[in-house]
Amino acid sequence: PGSYADFEAQPITIRLLYYCSRAFNENILYRLFLGSLFAWVLRQVWRGQQRQVALSMLGMVLAHIINIAANVGYGHFTLEDSAWLFLRFCLPGFFWSWLYVRHGFATNEAAAISVHLFLQP
Repeated sequence: PGSYADFEAQPITIRLLYYCSRAFNENILYRLFLGSLFAWVLRQVWRGQQRQVALSMLGMVLAHIINIAANVGYGHFTLEDSAWLFLRFCLPGFFWSWLYVRHGFATNEAAAISVHLFLQP
């Protein structure tokens, strides 16, 4: 869209501040709060030591799907669009979720924010 093209004309420091702060906020809202809530509920419903990590990941994936639905906002899209959406939004989000479940919030936050410093410019 035109608004995005206009945003790309902004200085790199403004763009990086925007993308990094947005990633920081999304990690807090969708992983720390919503994903952790979903993971906790799923672990309460299905108790069992062997499924704790899988249920936590399922909670994180559900939260990430809500994040994509709330922030990406695609209407009608083709098969190519869905492949691009999966590679651009789902795959990285699932990785950040795994990082959060296995290594904690601080590790996830540092990785998810710092990747924007290299990929967004």
